[in-house]
Amino acid sequence: MPRKLVFAVVLALTPASAFAAEWWEGFWSWDKSWCNRVDQIGEVTPAPIAILGGELRGYENTCRIADVRQLRGMQAVKLAVECQSEGSIYRESRLIMGEGDMIWMWSGQGEPLKFHRCRPPGNSVDWLNRK
Repeated sequence: MPRKLVFAVVLALTPASAFAAEWWEGFWSWDKSWCNRVDQIGEVTPAPIAILGGELRGYENTCRIADVRQLRGMQAVKLAVECQSEGSIYRESRLIMGEGDMIWMWSGQGEPLKFHRCRPPGNSVDWLNRK
């Protein structure tokens, strides 16, 4: 079977949701005014965070999303993340609950943090590939 045909069959059988970003993915900011620094995530503080491409990035930390569990009956997911910050590696869970253009993120301590969705920088793919 020719490769193009195999690719077309796989593409046709793959659910559209597999190609769409999840509702919780994107650029998020605790303070809406920080959204103008979305292209400086990881470089300046205060700045938004990014949850994209299997990673959660903030200032001086990057977390690999190891597992995602959708919570039944609600717009909420539990992320298992493996993070690196200041030379240390640690694992933790993050609960993300969403409503419209806002999410609440809770790491199991204190109050959940409320974030507002930021418009992505010009090319999110280029942004993801920079390190």
